[in-house]
Amino acid sequence: MVKTVKLKDEAYKIKLPKKSAFTIETPDNQVKLHQLNAVCSVRGYGKGVILSSLLQGFKHQGCLDRVFIISPTIESNRPIFGPLEINPEDEYSTGDPANILDIIRKVEEEQEEWDQYQEAFALWRIINDHSININSIDPKILLKALENGYFNKKPEPKYRNSQGGRPCLALIVDDCQGDKIYNATGSKNPFINLCLRHRHIGKGLGLSIFMCCQTYGGSGGIPRIIRQNITSLLLGEQKNKEVLDQIADEIGGQIEKEKFMEAYSRAVHNDRPNEQNHNFMMIDFFPKRPDMMFRRNLNEFVIPE
Repeated sequence: MVKTVKLKDEAYKIKLPKKSAFTIETPDNQVKLHQLNAVCSVRGYGKGVILSSLLQGFKHQGCLDRVFIISPTIESNRPIFGPLEINPEDEYSTGDPANILDIIRKVEEEQEEWDQYQEAFALWRIINDHSININSIDPKILLKALENGYFNKKPEPKYRNSQGGRPCLALIVDDCQGDKIYNATGSKNPFINLCLRHRHIGKGLGLSIFMCCQTYGGSGGIPRIIRQNITSLLLGEQKNKEVLDQIADEIGGQIEKEKFMEAYSRAVHNDRPNEQNHNFMMIDFFPKRPDMMFRRNLNEFVIPE
């Protein structure tokens, strides 16, 4: 028998923040951001297509502005990722540490520009607030506003999105099996380190990461330390039952294994048996509601009963 004694003093209560420091608002039926996502299926199944579709949805909903990509097959996959309008300067053919650091640098630049805009907007509001006596404003503030033209023009954010202009950024890692990006182990690997702190870089501006690979775990797959931190998984039809057992075990605290297998079978079921199957099961490990944990592709919830 175990006895507990509850303390009534308010000082011992857990104080939850009113809003997460990392929140990017998404529509009710969309997954949360930031994401650390993996897309796993055999070659030619459609990993790039479903990932591009997911990110195009984010862009349409105003919660994705800039996309970086690491892939040795960028040119051949350009028709797939073209709608994301990735700048050539944001394309990298390898996961070399220098490239990882360059992406982090660009995220930090985006945060600095966002800080500058917020300062400019606050300044614009002060000098255009007619309830404030202009003679009471620090002359240095007035001079800065004059130099930047804020008396006549309202500053505009770099991006027009559903987040008030706050930059929303993502990184695609595609076709990098065998690259040192996965092979080097431990947190000293720049990419693994980035995955573990992806929400925190750029003073909390953050970076969502989406990885396309042919195997979930094992040799050439996603390192265990990353798998333990992924927020969602897009899983194609699996011939190896051990992969399903592994995933079922890893989410065992959230749903019974039998119900997971039923949801998987429904999600990837091929309604056109005479054609190649391209259906994915989407697993949201941090759903907004329990009934949003599983999807068939992107637009159909699968709800085990």
